[in-house]
Amino acid sequence: MFSRPLNLIRLKSPENTNDAVKDFISNGNCTLLIGEKPLFGKTRNGKSDWKIMEGNLFMSIGLFNEDVKTGEIVFKVAVAVGELLSNWVENLQYKWPNDILVGGKKICGILLEYNSGKLVIGIGINVLHSPYEWTTCLDKYHPISLNELPLQILASLRKHESKPIEQIVAIWRSKAFLLGKEIDFNANGKLERGLFVDVALDGALVLEDLHTKEQKKFYSGSICTT
Repeated sequence: MFSRPLNLIRLKSPENTNDAVKDFISNGNCTLLIGEKPLFGKTRNGKSDWKIMEGNLFMSIGLFNEDVKTGEIVFKVAVAVGELLSNWVENLQYKWPNDILVGGKKICGILLEYNSGKLVIGIGINVLHSPYEWTTCLDKYHPISLNELPLQILASLRKHESKPIEQIVAIWRSKAFLLGKEIDFNANGKLERGLFVDVALDGALVLEDLHTKEQKKFYSGSICTT
């Protein structure tokens, strides 16, 4: 999938890279679009008010793929990026469903979209700047070339995409944020409290009721940290 011929595009100020890359996806290619300073970020819920700072990485990968298991792909992308970043940082953790933390602070976010055979994977990494006090950036740990980083990420994706999902999820679990802890979980507006016991191979978070011990799977939502 990621080993297809590369179509590399750089844009100065796209609205956001996930939407922009959709116009360049072509059959048989892997399109990598890099936005120098997008007008806004994008989240699972739509437009984001995330602070855009030039010098950080905003990239999206787009390709045609009819056979997509989105939960597995999110794990593979997170681990591929995380294993690369681990060359330069310590105390890296994966926060369900799509964030990477260093020292408990967010350094990377991932957004996957799939529609009508078009797969889009957005990756944002704080390289030179930390937009908020609860974030961190690579430059605090190791100087990184912003021009080289997207291709290093693509190389790591190619390295990890053929690995069995069981191996990928085992790596993710070994560095999972709050796994085995009691958490508050926002299930799309409904607050759930329970023990974060596992993640399933299909991407679900598994939460155990503190009283009944019943386990529920969640495919959307977020772990509350404040």
